[in-house]
Amino acid sequence: MRTHPLVYQHFIPATDFYSDDFCLGSYLKDNSSELYAELRIRIMRGIDVCVYFNPAKHGNDYIYLEEQHYGLPFMKDVTWKFQKTGVSADWQLMHSLLANISCDYGIHSGNLDYTPLIYRGTSLTFNIGFRLGL
Repeated sequence: MRTHPLVYQHFIPATDFYSDDFCLGSYLKDNSSELYAELRIRIMRGIDVCVYFNPAKHGNDYIYLEEQHYGLPFMKDVTWKFQKTGVSADWQLMHSLLANISCDYGIHSGNLDYTPLIYRGTSLTFNIGFRLGL
């Protein structure tokens, strides 16, 4: 996903893409890009293994000026960068009950306004759980 500069802003505040200062588009707001790639393999009936990669970048924040909103460079400077790589395994125990285990390695750098305090810098996250239903 790639969002160009000022795509969620408008010179009339009532017609921009925000509600209570919360962007209704991408969580990265405008001038950003994100990719998600996944390789999922079914080893045998009921057991799936997944490897995924998720890089994201955010560029300069621009202020909307009616006369200067065309031709702004896309991501001239990268102000925030995130990259997550992980592996996950699902095991179907019964018809609608799955057990899940996963491990993520994430790297956050730059302006950390988009990153919760616990995930700042380098993080290694392990998850174990169950899913009931679809």
